[in-house]
Amino acid sequence: MKKHLITAVMAMAALAVQAQETAYRIAGRVPDGVKTVYLYLSGQRAPKDSAKVNEGQFAMRGNQSDKAVMTLRAGDESYDVFNDGTPVALNFANKTLDGSELNKKLFAVELGLEKYNESAAKLMNEYRTLRGDNTPAAQARLKEVIAELDKLEEAMNADLLTAIKANKDNLVPAAFLGQVMYSLDNNDLKEILD
Repeated sequence: MKKHLITAVMAMAALAVQAQETAYRIAGRVPDGVKTVYLYLSGQRAPKDSAKVNEGQFAMRGNQSDKAVMTLRAGDESYDVFNDGTPVALNFANKTLDGSELNKKLFAVELGLEKYNESAAKLMNEYRTLRGDNTPAAQARLKEVIAELDKLEEAMNADLLTAIKANKDNLVPAAFLGQVMYSLDNNDLKEILD
């Protein structure tokens, strides 16, 4: 009985350590027209926090799991940050971030990927327009758009893989591994995990 009790207490202690919460403080600026900034936890659809914008500025604070990946969304823009206890100043308007070295590294990778997001958005708009058009010309262009999207995804995954390999000494790969895991071969996985 004593053995079971000790095991149960140790299990509860381990859970408490895993679920340790850390305070976050995030403030910043947004472009004109944005009224609310939302905070999402990685993999969740419903916002966990939000802040009303006042004269182009927002601020939010709370507690989340230590090192949680949190996504901040303002209008059509979004950026991830780690909850590492260091205050974050995020300027959506001029695309700058001040915070911990870890969040600066994460932000730099995200900025490098924006070129893909912009191109993909244009191609996806064209794809949506073409997919309902059954004319031969539209169907031919649709195939071209799909091929361009595939090339874009390949290039983005290559850049992500480079960023993951360059940041093996920190948590940055945790924010992106889910995006590239299905495009990695065994050698890439071995290199990342070593």
